Amino acid sequence: MITATGVMDNEQAYRSYAVELTRYATGLVGPFDAADVVTDACLKAFSSRRWPEVTNPRAYLYRAVLSVATDHHRSTLSRRLRELNGCHRGCGEASPRSSPKASQGVAVMSGYDDQRMKDLADRLVAMSPEPPPFPEEVTVTQPSSSKRSPVLMFAGAAAIVLILAAIPLLLSRGGREVGPVGTTTTSMVPSSSEPSVTSTTQSETTTTSEAVTTTTVPLEAREAVVYLIQDPENSFTGNPALVPFRTVLPAPASTSPNLLSLQLVTGDLALPTGFTTMIPAEVDVIEARVTEHLITVDMNQAFLDGAGGLLADFTMLNQLIYTAAQVGEIESVQFTVGGEPVTAFGSEGLDLTEPFGIGTYLDQLNSILITSPVNGEDDLPLAVSGLANVFEANVSYEVLEGDGTVVAEGFTMANCGTGCWGGFSFEVQYDFSGDETVRVFWHSAEDGSPSDVVTVPILWNDADGWDLLTGS
Repeated sequence: MITATGVMDNEQAYRSYAVELTRYATGLVGPFDAADVVTDACLKAFSSRRWPEVTNPRAYLYRAVLSVATDHHRSTLSRRLRELNGCHRGCGEASPRSSPKASQGVAVMSGYDDQRMKDLADRLVAMSPEPPPFPEEVTVTQPSSSKRSPVLMFAGAAAIVLILAAIPLLLSRGGREVGPVGTTTTSMVPSSSEPSVTSTTQSETTTTSEAVTTTTVPLEAREAVVYLIQDPENSFTGNPALVPFRTVLPAPASTSPNLLSLQLVTGDLALPTGFTTMIPAEVDVIEARVTEHLITVDMNQAFLDGAGGLLADFTMLNQLIYTAAQVGEIESVQFTVGGEPVTAFGSEGLDLTEPFGIGTYLDQLNSILITSPVNGEDDLPLAVSGLANVFEANVSYEVLEGDGTVVAEGFTMANCGTGCWGGFSFEVQYDFSGDETVRVFWHSAEDGSPSDVVTVPILWNDADGWDLLTGS
């Protein structure tokens, strides 16, 4: 479960800085996306392994907001580039009077403009300054009358990001050359006029402040489910097993459960004993959108490198796929980077251009896949469900006490087996205390030994689920 201290610390940080972070994000991405950027930044910060060691949470959160805002604009820019490309091509094809040469000219101009825009965007992002140190981080050795305000330095970063947002609008005018960009920045911070001394008068110091309307997004307890990796006992295939873990954490009501789960699984997790993750620490989720039965997951650039080896790449994909599809009737998934389809992923350059079914890479997993979190409460039976591709579709299970004593056992049938994947489920009635584990496996046709054994700890009467941020 989420510890009371951990939740209070995160909530306190959020409540303390949400207003000024939203004001800052408004300057970076505008008022409509500011709250979402702050929410994503806070979730990433709170799930970071470094968060408990942060001595200046305000500075840390400002940097997180700047990072998320930059990723947001890269994704938006790529999307607008595609829209402009589609417009150029569509306009070239729509008119029956257009000659082949004219259509070709439109296509060439589109490609030329795309490259110029991307080059300019890269240069502007490179110019974006690092967030400055905050006063409590700086050791002052002597007074200085020329010290810059940290908020004004952040405004410089805001101007860079605003330029990025304006680039597609310039191209839509139809010109091939990108002219000078004019920006007007309004700082929503107190401004002070210094005293002006003349031979006869001295003006008074006045302070003015523009009214800023911001909204603090309330946090509430939200459920998330993430899939983690286990090496199965007596593995027949050598493939890793996936196991789902349910948790509850504070998050805004506007964050979709799919995105919340993906942000958690790509963050710094406190992993339960015996489990690991195949998602590299550098990989982040930027956005997740559900359209009917398809979820589109936009990743950062580090996603393209994979996890270091073909099986590791497959495992990383499966971990993301099943985490993304846990909530809702998701049937297929598509990964993008910067809004663009992925043409080469991982060590073997897998083509992920088109959406694919969530079971596409099932054969690269253990022959038993548990798909329901192993939780329960009160005197209800323990319910477990999943998929299996095992000999004669026979799935066996055992419940063990903490000392290893088997207190319940049985078997069930998957609806397909010996070469095909089928669903299975079973229930166990027992006086659970929360110290038990369940083992799910199949018996070898050669010697009857348990094979591809998945062992999962049972969480009982704990409404908050697993504490995947601080452990337990």
